[in-house]
Amino acid sequence: MIRIPVQSSNIVAIGHDPVTRDLEVEFKTGVYVYSDVPADAFKALMAAPSVGNHLHTHIKPKYRAEKLGAPKAPPQEDEPQPAPLLYPMITPRAAVAWFAQMIEANLQTNDGTKPDWATQEDRAIFLHLLSEVMELGEAIVGGNPACIISEASDVGACAMMLADKRRDRPSRDRGAA
Repeated sequence: MIRIPVQSSNIVAIGHDPVTRDLEVEFKTGVYVYSDVPADAFKALMAAPSVGNHLHTHIKPKYRAEKLGAPKAPPQEDEPQPAPLLYPMITPRAAVAWFAQMIEANLQTNDGTKPDWATQEDRAIFLHLLSEVMELGEAIVGGNPACIISEASDVGACAMMLADKRRDRPSRDRGAA
């Protein structure tokens, strides 16, 4: 799991696995894994003005934690497993990894409430992207960092949807290199 560096007096970095819903928190004293943490809780943690205060107030009281390296129970057969990688993995910059996790958190928040992008026409996704860009502009004018992050990740999600529909067939599409 990729951990994203954060600004905190006690926390070094934080990572979230959207499949297993594990939240890894690297403290200066060790790494703890909080179980069954939903994407929206991770997103709120990363957008909080004080990561440490948010963790202490909203994560620690709700989710079970284990110190990394301590013996874990074997996974159950019905637990979701990460999807295999289609391409060799590269190590993204910390900001890219963080933003990708923000996008995934938004996507998971909307799972089941919005149509699958694979079934949507490109034009519909593009029009939604334009709408999200306008909302991002409004958030920038408003100046609220959490709103800006949320709207920017919505824009990123729409762009990703368009790219994802093409990733296995780029040469068949008009304008491909």
